[in-house]
Amino acid sequence: MYVVAIHSASDNIRARLAIRNTWGNLSDLHVPVIFFIGLSISKTVNDDLIDEFKAYQDLVLGNFIDTYRNLTWKHLMLLNWTKKFCPTAKYVLKFDDDILADVRAMTSYLDRLDNNTSIICSIVSKAMVQRGARSKWCVPKQEYCNGTYPLYCNGFAVAYPMQSIPSLLNLSKEADYFWIDDVFVTGILAEKAKIQRVSADIFVLPSDFILKIIVKHQSEGKARTIFKDKYIVPLENQRDRDLAQLWHRLRKAF
Repeated sequence: MYVVAIHSASDNIRARLAIRNTWGNLSDLHVPVIFFIGLSISKTVNDDLIDEFKAYQDLVLGNFIDTYRNLTWKHLMLLNWTKKFCPTAKYVLKFDDDILADVRAMTSYLDRLDNNTSIICSIVSKAMVQRGARSKWCVPKQEYCNGTYPLYCNGFAVAYPMQSIPSLLNLSKEADYFWIDDVFVTGILAEKAKIQRVSADIFVLPSDFILKIIVKHQSEGKARTIFKDKYIVPLENQRDRDLAQLWHRLRKAF
């Protein structure tokens, strides 16, 4: 059993709808797809979230404001929820809401791994801590004194073996809170738990290939070559309709 758990911002309703209509439609696989969201400062957005929950029954709402500074609360909420309600799952597949993922291909690959206890992701190594005040990822020395972060996962796509989650959650209760969730959970906590992280970069299609598929209208044969063995496509700054177009091309190519 697998669980797809998606980090989503409270006002990203269109992105969630696009996912439901494309790669997140996994009813035939009996794989639950759940969106994890914090509250908005806007009453209108929160009212829309309640309506969305009533319509789709696939949202988990955290009791915190959905901001960068609360990303770690959202990440831990995701792990806590999946551990409590999906304890028999083999993997929790955590995604951001601005990617395309071929979950069928991913689960087929993961099924071939025997007794895997490693977190599988796109690895970030020796990343410098941003100190510039203009950066949205600015971290002053009093929050994190080292100049570089430990090895961690780029959070757009992470495969957590369920057996790795309890130790991460237990350690999170003892560790000092750090708001950059990828660094905290898959870096600091995973390192303390001695959980290995294994690169999945071979399965990631670089985002610059998206234009070759959508804008330049590559042939189906060319699309098939580009997408071969690529399970994850980051779509940062792409429009929702691009996701639908890209998914259509991918399904048509295979």
